[in-house]
Amino acid sequence: MSFNPKVTSNTLFEARGIAKNYGGCCALEPMDLELHAGELTVLLGSNGAGKSTLLRLISGLLAPSQGSLHLYGSIGYISGDTKLYDRLTPRETLDFFGRLQGLQANVLTKRISLMTEKMQLGPF
Repeated sequence: MSFNPKVTSNTLFEARGIAKNYGGCCALEPMDLELHAGELTVLLGSNGAGKSTLLRLISGLLAPSQGSLHLYGSIGYISGDTKLYDRLTPRETLDFFGRLQGLQANVLTKRISLMTEKMQLGPF
């Protein structure tokens, strides 16, 4: 994956022909995808369709078996299947991971409020 923060378009992420195989098992068929600033993207699919694999590829947690990935901005990813933070509310979880990334408390509070309002999550 490459990272180029100097690109001036609103493209945050670009994938061309990315796929993931585990041995002889195909976890994600080759696909193209672009994410743009201000857009909301939803991944729908049954269990085993490759949603989590795609997110792990985008976040850099996995390397693709084929294709290219280009990151032009920052994209956050928090896995929903972790059991480490059962005691934290969703807001506390976002705060925790934001602090791990070095965000200051006042900036983090504003971003969490902005995103929960933008995504219409209401109080949580």
